[in-house]
Amino acid sequence: MALKNYDWALYHAYHANSKDSGGRLRYWLDRFDIHPRRSINFIKAHLYSIETGKQIPVFVHIPKTGGTYITSCFPANGFVTLSHMLLRKDLSDRFIPIGLMGTKWQPSTRHILFSTVRNPLTFFRSYYHHVIGHGQYHNHEHYDFKVAQKGFDYLMRTIMDRDDVWPSRKFLYPQLFDQSGQLIVNWINKNESLDEDMKCFSEKLGYPPYTPGEKKRAAPVKDLSEYYSENLKDLVDEVYAREFDVFGYMGTGSPGQKLLYRDVSLAKVSYNYLTDKLAWQEA
Repeated sequence: MALKNYDWALYHAYHANSKDSGGRLRYWLDRFDIHPRRSINFIKAHLYSIETGKQIPVFVHIPKTGGTYITSCFPANGFVTLSHMLLRKDLSDRFIPIGLMGTKWQPSTRHILFSTVRNPLTFFRSYYHHVIGHGQYHNHEHYDFKVAQKGFDYLMRTIMDRDDVWPSRKFLYPQLFDQSGQLIVNWINKNESLDEDMKCFSEKLGYPPYTPGEKKRAAPVKDLSEYYSENLKDLVDEVYAREFDVFGYMGTGSPGQKLLYRDVSLAKVSYNYLTDKLAWQEA
């Protein structure tokens, strides 16, 4: 039997967010999928669900898509976040890239999972500023920090030439699927229409009206043309063609076509992380 590696857990324990203490404990908690704070939040959410008869919203937080903003606006009582998480039965590096984390938690009919995606072009712009640091946030231990110092173009070409670190040339949002390839979320927001999408989601759940908050830009950004040369943009369009298509960012998708947006409960789509194959089941 081959030895399983857990490099993703080592990175999270010792390098993510410039952590400098308690790494050994964090590593073993991650390895055995022990998350005390999350467990407490689930208990509170279940009690709220019993009291109100409402489903429990579980937010599958994809980094750089507006997750911090959502958690500041959405009702806290029955709300649980899976941050940077992939739902997996096998927590080894085979199914979890460095930069993300694994959990064996499985949803039930009591839960309704939702997430947010964004245009890959603006996603990578945001990711770049996150990596190089901004404001009071700087993490020189980030796996892409040194790469990003060589410029946006160099960072992008590095990302599109790898498959064991997130993000990579693989499908940009693997958090939306479990290890078997099944789509786990019931609802997908777009970062570009986040307030309106969350308003509709709250109405669907029967929650109090969603109240937009104050958007705080974490880092100053420039027009996309300042980041992408025509050559680089063409390459990104090619590598992430699926993301542009299935989320409708190229104008190719519509509610009557294969489009992952808002209520996706009945979407017949799967994603195999190992083979990097996204497939739709034909009717």
